[in-house]
Amino acid sequence: NTFWNAVARDRSYVIGGNSAGEHFGAPDKLSGRLDDKTCESCNTYNMLKLTRHLYQWQPDAAWFDYYERAHLNHILAHQDPQTGMFVYFVPLASGSQRLYSTPDTSFWCCVGSGMESHAKHGDSIWWRGGDTAYANLFIPSELTWADKKTKITQSGDILKAEPVTFTVTPQGKADFTLAIRVPKWADEPRLSVNGKDTQLLVKNGYVRVRRTWQAGDTVVLTLPHALKVETMPDNPRLAAFVKGPMVMAGDMG
Repeated sequence: NTFWNAVARDRSYVIGGNSAGEHFGAPDKLSGRLDDKTCESCNTYNMLKLTRHLYQWQPDAAWFDYYERAHLNHILAHQDPQTGMFVYFVPLASGSQRLYSTPDTSFWCCVGSGMESHAKHGDSIWWRGGDTAYANLFIPSELTWADKKTKITQSGDILKAEPVTFTVTPQGKADFTLAIRVPKWADEPRLSVNGKDTQLLVKNGYVRVRRTWQAGDTVVLTLPHALKVETMPDNPRLAAFVKGPMVMAGDMG
């Protein structure tokens, strides 16, 4: 936990990645370290593993506010979708560009962890604690819960500002709690159950819906989000634009 805080809170950049040239600096002293070697990809791979481990001990949604930012903005940006090649660093200096590996002349550590990272995008969407199913990531997916003889389907694209819909399909009826993470980036989120607006009470970052579920029951979470500005902790004149969980990038040609 102490190490996680030292990295995620004190030494991470806006995309959730950390380090410059493979080194940490002083806490919250980041603005002078922006160059073409910020955010080593292996580091974020390891931070996501650590975050999952810590979550098992302390299931608080705040862990996944960090996880989501790093997963979407660093790990997804780590691979060239056209060639499959990987980057060592995801540079954040203005005007910098990513340098990708090649099939036969470069095989960095971040290529090895990269192959694993992109096989794990379904990892950690869903968790279970007792008779509660936790939805931590907003990725379209289907959970098969054998003990409850139930399937839960998640649909909706948050990056297109679509509501997230959970459709519950038990064999007969099933009693359990569906806990959905309410992300900190959402502005005035709204909840409905079977089309009826429902009070949204958040505890430890989750809204919980407890009921006897029947086939076709739906829970819809609407997560509005506006464009926001996030500044460097040591330089308020250096900023990034963020929309929901996504950090914006300028197309500089």
